[in-house]
Amino acid sequence: MKSLINLIALGIGVVGATYATMQFLQVDFRISIIGISIYMIVVSFFFESVLTNQANPKQFITMYMAFSGGKMFLSLFILLIYIYLNRDYMMPFAVSFLGAYFIFTGFEIGRLLRFFKK
Repeated sequence: MKSLINLIALGIGVVGATYATMQFLQVDFRISIIGISIYMIVVSFFFESVLTNQANPKQFITMYMAFSGGKMFLSLFILLIYIYLNRDYMMPFAVSFLGAYFIFTGFEIGRLLRFFKK
C-alpha cells in the first residue's frame, strides 16, 4: 500500500511539474497529460507488485526483462496511437510522456533495488 501512495505522490508531482513547465513555455495543458500519470501509476504498481512477489532470483531477472520490454512496447504503442489521433498536440504529449516514462522507470528501479537489498 505504501508503494501505491508513493506512486500517486510521484504522479501528482510529475503532473505539477509538467503543468508548470507548460505554463512557462506557454503551451496548452490538456487533460491527456493527467492520463499519462494515471497510466504510469497503474503500470508501475502492477510491475512492482508482481516483481516483489518473485522469490526465485533467476526467475526475477527473466520477469524483470519481460515486464520492462512489455512496458516499453505498450508505452510506445499508446504514444503512437495518441500521436496518430492528435497530430496537433504531438510534441507536448510526446515530451511529457517520455519524461514521465523515464521518471517512473527510474523510481521503479530505485524501489526494486532497495527491496532486494533487504
